[in-house]
Amino acid sequence: MTFLHRSTPGSANYGKHMTSEEVINFFAPAQSSVDAVIDWLTSSGIERQRISQSVNKQWIQFDAAAEEAEDLLLADLYFWEDGAGSHRVIACIRLRQKKNVLKRKLKKREQKVSGLADGPHASNNIAYISAADDIPFVNSTTCSSFIIAHCVRVQYGIVNGTTAAPGNELGIFKDLNDHYSTADLDQFLQNAYPSLEIPAGTYSENRLVDGAIGSWEDLVAGVGPDFGTFLDAIDGSYCSYSAFNETGDCTDPACFDPYYPDTNYPAPIGYQGQLQCGVYKPTNVISISYGAIEDLLPNNYQYRQCNEYLKLGLQGVTVVISSGDSGVASRVGYIGSNEEPTVGTIFTPSLPQTCPYLLTVGDYQKDAVQAYFDTIESSLPFKSYDQIIVNGSFDNIRNVDQVYNHGGRGYPVVAAIGENQLIVYGGDYYTIGGTSLSAPLWASILTLINEKRIASGKSTLGFINPALYAHPEVITEGNNNGCSSPDESALWGFPAATGWDPVTGLGSPNFTALELVLVNL
Repeated sequence: MTFLHRSTPGSANYGKHMTSEEVINFFAPAQSSVDAVIDWLTSSGIERQRISQSVNKQWIQFDAAAEEAEDLLLADLYFWEDGAGSHRVIACIRLRQKKNVLKRKLKKREQKVSGLADGPHASNNIAYISAADDIPFVNSTTCSSFIIAHCVRVQYGIVNGTTAAPGNELGIFKDLNDHYSTADLDQFLQNAYPSLEIPAGTYSENRLVDGAIGSWEDLVAGVGPDFGTFLDAIDGSYCSYSAFNETGDCTDPACFDPYYPDTNYPAPIGYQGQLQCGVYKPTNVISISYGAIEDLLPNNYQYRQCNEYLKLGLQGVTVVISSGDSGVASRVGYIGSNEEPTVGTIFTPSLPQTCPYLLTVGDYQKDAVQAYFDTIESSLPFKSYDQIIVNGSFDNIRNVDQVYNHGGRGYPVVAAIGENQLIVYGGDYYTIGGTSLSAPLWASILTLINEKRIASGKSTLGFINPALYAHPEVITEGNNNGCSSPDESALWGFPAATGWDPVTGLGSPNFTALELVLVNL
């Protein structure tokens, strides 16, 4: 049974999600490969009782002295230190034979030997922030200036949930040392939603990863998780899962994955604990409002991480991510080839937005005349459910053939309003805009629909893209930002069009229609 069979409406297996154990078994190596590795080890003098298979079934493991490992691998191992002497690893300087003994003995069954080793950061997708009145008066008549929850409820027909289910909370990913303020949140809830009478001290539950800090008031020092350590925390197998010649956290300096414990900085600046693996159960819907530049991370690193979003989808988890705020490029000025991100003539997309197993959300202004925060193209391939729709949409879009990857995935999938959101920051009022607003809006809608599905005895939505492509709600005016062409004679960008387009995707939510369709699947 394939992933799409579980995610495509009309399939007899729609909604039949897998447990985490079933996912582990699904991705486990063939028993013949396990047997081959164990046979090689025992024939090389490693006693069978010393050998075991890891919990996630990705590793054959045993303890050995350095000399034993050298004889087994026909390699010379040494201690290596960085220039400051603060980080020490065991590494191989040379093999005793020209051909790797593992590749000769095990053919393609081995990807990496672990245990020999004791850039492009993500940024949040906020397009602007503007000062507002000291204490703005907000209600249903001020939505043109200040967006609050009531405004989007009216615009999209969202109704209050009445069947809240334990365990159906919305998960919101935080990164980049970003924190919320408990004082600002109290002030915001009191002034923006006085009728709800939300008591002071009502905050989100913090599930902290690898030394992260929740509220600003609690901040002493610390950093937030990156995508890799976040995935480690909600799926323990990701800590050591091997794919595309990548295993566990990437040690390539281009990846910027952290080391644990952090030997470069003392506590509390450097997290001194061990990497957290599988310590949290993922929520049914996860909202992410961050992204990085696709060109600046190794392809295999991205492929392995993308596989993890597939595994979450298999378990019934919907991952919603903002598309970015720089128009067709992942960052302002980034139009280039995969090798030279600042040079060339191809739009450079964001990651992990290009992964086809994510619901990527763009945004637009309320009049839908300038929907400009989105992009298309990727090194990752199309999937069957969107290929016909996305490819066909470019029949109506002219003069951009030369500047996007025709073989990549099209995004965003959907869009929502992303301007003039009222916030409190440091006790003052501001409005902000960007896809960081539209992604959690869609995530909230899907959480409400999951609430209805759970109350009806059904499974959660999981990977929702195929269902959405079957029921589009379109915006047909506007365009997104582009980049100057080499002769600076034009701006390259995409116009909105009928059906799916690379500006607003399938369009904005219609809650009544979505609820009717998705609850009844």
